[in-house]
Amino acid sequence: MQTTEKLFYKEPFTREFKATVVDVSKNMLVLDKTLFFPQGGYQEYDNGVLTKGDALARVNTVSDENGVVYHQVDSPELFAVGDEVEGRIDWDRRWYLSTLHSAQHVISRIVFNLYKVYTTRSDFSVNGGMVSFSVNFSNDWIEPVEVELMKIAEKALPVERLFDGANISIKIADLDTSPCGGTHVTTTADLGSVYLLGTDKGKLLFDGGGPGTLRLKKYGREHFRIRKMYNFPDDVLKTVEDNINTLNDMDTALEKYKREAFSNALKDETLVRQVKGIKVSVIKNDELDTKIFKKLIKMKDTVYTSDLYLISIDKKIIAYAATDAVSAIDVCAGLINESLGVTGGGNRKKVDMMLERGNFQAIVDGVLSKIEGSV
Repeated sequence: MQTTEKLFYKEPFTREFKATVVDVSKNMLVLDKTLFFPQGGYQEYDNGVLTKGDALARVNTVSDENGVVYHQVDSPELFAVGDEVEGRIDWDRRWYLSTLHSAQHVISRIVFNLYKVYTTRSDFSVNGGMVSFSVNFSNDWIEPVEVELMKIAEKALPVERLFDGANISIKIADLDTSPCGGTHVTTTADLGSVYLLGTDKGKLLFDGGGPGTLRLKKYGREHFRIRKMYNFPDDVLKTVEDNINTLNDMDTALEKYKREAFSNALKDETLVRQVKGIKVSVIKNDELDTKIFKKLIKMKDTVYTSDLYLISIDKKIIAYAATDAVSAIDVCAGLINESLGVTGGGNRKKVDMMLERGNFQAIVDGVLSKIEGSV
């Protein structure tokens, strides 16, 4: 069978063409020439349509066998040998794959220049791009590589296709020249949307172009990285997203409950002890949260009932002076690094201490004794 004239090499930016059917086999059509790029060089094939008059068939996959390009269509019975047909490629898909392919050339050159590591394989499909290297790609390289990629995009370097007989190369200014028969963009300015996702088993994952930008906006970088790595269907991702939202709502509700519980404890008059005119609130509850306390004491609408709070939370003692009537540092200074085994520090009004040995009641007694002796 005669080989197919490959228009996509010399007319890579043409979107429509006319051709003649030279063979019909099962659901495959062979044309005398085509703009449809076949699966090859790790780049996914083009999609599009073939028409004959009012008849239309979708081109689903395209493959190349020994120079003959086969177009797998959904309605092969519409065509016969000798028919004149018109083809139209899915340009959005073509341009997206071209963006990924050109980005890989630039990324590979950057990685080699920075780390002297060479590319061993690359793949480009409608789900994004992947590059593997002679060593595992490190996540520490992501930011430096992405920074260099954006610099090159801003330079708008020309991307040219060179022919030497049957050999084809892609030349990106003085940056890189590599043998390649894939499709590419016209300038590195077209790579401004490309971003690096992360790594999967040492391989670099990346995306960009129109579809990649939409995915980034919809999922976020980390979410899409997981989606791409494991190829989760949308309904599974929706369930995961809903569960995450539910957990976030539960966390918010739990924090609200803890905040209210702590606030109520701070206001509980039954916990207040009067020592020489100073009100001391003693709170011991292992279920409370020091982070919640720190948020509460910064809230302007918090109503304090005491001059001094002594709070025990999971081996941690917090002494906090709510007013200037007493200094937490002063009343607790005698306990720090003493026989009770309390260590810590703080500012004028708040001291955080770790209770290494002894017990909370001994701390309370020591503080109260300190107040009794100094006031």
